[in-house]
Amino acid sequence: VTNKYSKALYVGGVAGYTTGMVSMSKADGNITCTNEYTTYAGGLVGRSMKVLNSYSVGDVSVNVTKGYVLYIGGIAGEQNDRITECYYSFGDLFGQSAGTVYSGGISGFAKAKIDNSYSSYSYIVTDMSKSGSEAYLGGITGYNNVELYNVYSMNFIDGKADGENKTLYIGGLAGYNNK
Repeated sequence: VTNKYSKALYVGGVAGYTTGMVSMSKADGNITCTNEYTTYAGGLVGRSMKVLNSYSVGDVSVNVTKGYVLYIGGIAGEQNDRITECYYSFGDLFGQSAGTVYSGGISGFAKAKIDNSYSSYSYIVTDMSKSGSEAYLGGITGYNNVELYNVYSMNFIDGKADGENKTLYIGGLAGYNNK
């Protein structure tokens, strides 16, 4: 997917954007996109509400060429409701943006509880050597604003932030925990 015209891009293996529940779903395939503006990309859903008993297998690779935000996750780029009994495995997340990157094995940016879920055997990578200001990388979520319960991650997480005025947060479960 290449997008140069809309102000935001929502892309996922099942849906780009959901306002309802995704349940008992599977996405098996790779997602690659380039966008100039804010992007929500997930192995299952780009921007989600509730996701239950679902999984995703495959690579998610996104490049945001201007100074906008990238939300990228194995299940959801950004989640606004609970994720439970979900997993992301055997796929890699690669996010690059001239702005901020939120990247996690389950959710890039968690606004609701994640429980009974895991992410494993994946590479979670961002490269801010050429541009970008902040990156939040976590085995479960890049930025956590909620409760994590009974989750685990067995991933390789790598962030590159060469240059001045760059901030990189990396954690086994959450890159940044605000809860």
